[in-house]
Amino acid sequence: MEEHFGDGWVRGGKISARWVCPVYVDDTITPYGRVVAMEEAGGRKRVELTVWCQNQSGAKTGTGTAQAYVG
Repeated sequence: MEEHFGDGWVRGGKISARWVCPVYVDDTITPYGRVVAMEEAGGRKRVELTVWCQNQSGAKTGTGTAQAYVG
């Protein structure tokens, strides 16, 4: 999130997530996100995302939602 949204994540970003499958020592975990909404908030554009992680087999290991400011 920080790599993509920068200060928009650091200064006002939020995340709510939970683990849905165990993660093991040798697993490779890849994060994903999909923008599901955009709105104006306090003169800034805010995006809402569905976020999740998958292991090397494609099993979803975590899921949640996140918000960050753009620009």
